[in-house]
Amino acid sequence: MKHLGDIDWARKINERWIVGECLRKDTAAYLDFLGLADPHRLRTSCHRARFLLNHRRPSGEDPKPWFYSGVFSLVQAEEAKLYLRGHDFTLACIPGSDAFGLDMLNAAEIHSDTAAKIHRIRAALTELSELADDLSGPRA
Repeated sequence: MKHLGDIDWARKINERWIVGECLRKDTAAYLDFLGLADPHRLRTSCHRARFLLNHRRPSGEDPKPWFYSGVFSLVQAEEAKLYLRGHDFTLACIPGSDAFGLDMLNAAEIHSDTAAKIHRIRAALTELSELADDLSGPRA
């Protein structure tokens, strides 16, 4: 089997997984947008998604939150309003997303296991941001 680059891999994963609330469509549109607007951020986001899935996700845990949080990890506020509206869990996993002006999950209203998962994903994304020079993926 041919090894897929991070972008092709992310697109293939997004196409194959069963997800709700139009997440597949919004993710595909976001990837297309980044491909035109900011190819470097597209490569980095897809690399982060793959890295989180393969190296930070606890064994046996659902991979989808890790993948989608990685894909959207570098989303900007205006982009979040277009591509993450209605995807509250993914939005909650993005460090700094509380400043985007969108409705957020209320920690007091979610199960402690869900809150813990959000915390784990946020911590992993924060770590990636701190190591960005080492983990930004291949350069064009």
